[in-house]
Amino acid sequence: MKTLALLLIIFSPYLYACGSDSETEQEVLTVSTFHEQLCETRVACGVYEELGDCMESYLYYSPIRTPYYRAMEPMVQILAKIELGTITFNSLNARRCLESFSENCQSQTDPDACEDILIGTTPLGDSCFINQECLGDAHCSRSAPASCELGICVESGGTVEANELCGEYNQDHVSCEEGLYCAFGGTIVDLHCTERQPIGAECPTGICEVGAYCDTRDNECKALPVTGEDCLAECQSLQDYCDPVSNTCQNRLPMGSACVETSDGTTDSRFSPCTLAGTCINDFCRPLPAENESCAQSRRCLTGWSCVGSMCIPWENPGLGVCP
Repeated sequence: MKTLALLLIIFSPYLYACGSDSETEQEVLTVSTFHEQLCETRVACGVYEELGDCMESYLYYSPIRTPYYRAMEPMVQILAKIELGTITFNSLNARRCLESFSENCQSQTDPDACEDILIGTTPLGDSCFINQECLGDAHCSRSAPASCELGICVESGGTVEANELCGEYNQDHVSCEEGLYCAFGGTIVDLHCTERQPIGAECPTGICEVGAYCDTRDNECKALPVTGEDCLAECQSLQDYCDPVSNTCQNRLPMGSACVETSDGTTDSRFSPCTLAGTCINDFCRPLPAENESCAQSRRCLTGWSCVGSMCIPWENPGLGVCP
């Protein structure tokens, strides 16, 4: 199954959609309108201050990530393949994905909600460059992944049961059976199929259902806390943070508010009292730095960039050449 790893480009030659009669009463989403509407929800939830900041971040990072077991392809490469026609954009599935991000600024979203937004059109045995170009569950086998050498679409290894290795970083490119989740087991190549445990169940693997977390104090899945409730790290809403002093979920402060930053909040936004687009510097909530800006004080960057050597750099290099 192919999932979304797309980029919003302000110009729009990449407007491909697979619509149907069921969308006649709704706008048929395109790549551009999908990301624009998604940005509107991210701004409303405080992840970004400005719509333009959110759209710019898609040059490097889309919050609709491919699962851990799918390689993250360069955004510019995916858009080039959409333009070429070897990948199509499914508007109906994109709508479902968008709705999962629009529910009350929840910090967790259903990982299955964004399946099958990118649909590959390349059959088995034909040339390809990235996995998303291939039909169905096939993947693109390339002998020199670091070059522009083309590969061919080949069959993947099918599905495996609980506790078995999974992921395209494993030789057979296998995925998990229905209801299982390909979870980290320590390294990117140590992925295994795990069942998401319901609230109230034990969580030996640390994986709970969406909207829950594994409480390490008693090894039990519990509902993510809401404002005022006890917390360990994550709160139910993106508009709350886990106050490390009171250990309760509290509302984040808007930009410009007086604040007191804790050592936990300097590197982990879950503990920072400011809106997710900001951080507490010199006792006030100030905007997080973005590309090529200094992060020496904030130690964090706006979503889409990482603080490396006191400078914010893209999570992903948009300047990578687009291969044919």
